[in-house]
Amino acid sequence: MMESQDYYLTLIQQGHTPVDAAHYTCQYYPEFKPPTAGAEMIATPFGSSEFVGLSGQGGAVSATGAGSITAGTVAAGAATGGGMSVATIAVVSVLVLGGAGTAGYFIYDYLTEPDFYGTIYWQEFGAGYQFEEDTVYLVFPAIEDNCDYFETAFSETNTQKRGELCYIDSPFGDFYSIEERDDYFLISFSDEKDTKDRIMVYPLERGAVMTVPMSDGCDVWVSDIEAPMFSYATLEGFGEMEDWRDEFEDIAEEIKEDGPSKCDYSYDDEDSYSDSPSSYEFDFSDASDWVSNATDDDLIHVQMTKGDDVNWAALGVSIILDGGDTIACEDGKLVGGELCTFTSDDDGTWSLGERITISENDVDLCDGSTGGCQIDVILTNIRDDVQLAYIYAYAE
Repeated sequence: MMESQDYYLTLIQQGHTPVDAAHYTCQYYPEFKPPTAGAEMIATPFGSSEFVGLSGQGGAVSATGAGSITAGTVAAGAATGGGMSVATIAVVSVLVLGGAGTAGYFIYDYLTEPDFYGTIYWQEFGAGYQFEEDTVYLVFPAIEDNCDYFETAFSETNTQKRGELCYIDSPFGDFYSIEERDDYFLISFSDEKDTKDRIMVYPLERGAVMTVPMSDGCDVWVSDIEAPMFSYATLEGFGEMEDWRDEFEDIAEEIKEDGPSKCDYSYDDEDSYSDSPSSYEFDFSDASDWVSNATDDDLIHVQMTKGDDVNWAALGVSIILDGGDTIACEDGKLVGGELCTFTSDDDGTWSLGERITISENDVDLCDGSTGGCQIDVILTNIRDDVQLAYIYAYAE
């Protein structure tokens, strides 16, 4: 491996960009693993035109200030530390995570820990996030002891230098809200009432796990690690970078053990989602003109737009109203005492193009007194113990 590293560093010293240097090195040394990559080199194995889509296409967003945290990958600054003479673009691996949603349950519950706010959560390629109650910062090590690169790359935002780190304030737009749920934080970058531009962050002892609504793909962030103050423009810095990433991966494996049991961390595998049973998409719509203070209101329509048939007997439907407790719904054809029901047909399965309607069952769950209700819909395949989707909907 040292031979390929030497070749790569020689190209850097000759003035080639890191992207070109890595490309040429891989041609001669197929086993060479680039230390990091620019947007030109890395595309996520799946992406979407919408935040919750499953188009399977990678993508990148230019780091010019406002942009979506979930639009594939974010080209944003340099994954380098003090003393680096070449400013190279890094990739912030915030993913559009396609597939089935999973909120999951954790062994630990750290939401009461005060250090979620103000903690830097690092990603594998040397970029970090720091969440506050009123904003989020994108964090990078300074380049040559300044933040000039990031002030240019994020010209529409406020960039600050704090010690040896550069903090980019609100890099994904002006809107930001954070809401504490049972075992995660729901973070929104849009005031829309659907799933677009939302992430779910589950804090753990040495880091966090991030996913998005209607996704079982998960990304691991590490907090219990030193800032990645390395430079790969020298052989010494290259080694420091590899040591840092080795430590990152070791901690990430520990975090995965405490993370959601149904999380899929294999988003970088070529065939991760090709045959996944969790490849489902659903649309939702309001089921009535308005909700009332009477009982038995229809609340939400949910239509399957992608995926295999699900046997009605295997379908589990639950809802959460306005951040409250989880309520299990039952098939409307059955006789029971659940607080909500969902419709089914007589052919035995929920198929592509068909929709269900979720309704109140002899109770008034959403009275419309505040204009409507936020309704989280959790769809599961009970037999396979697989969560199909986690949908954020709104009934008015």
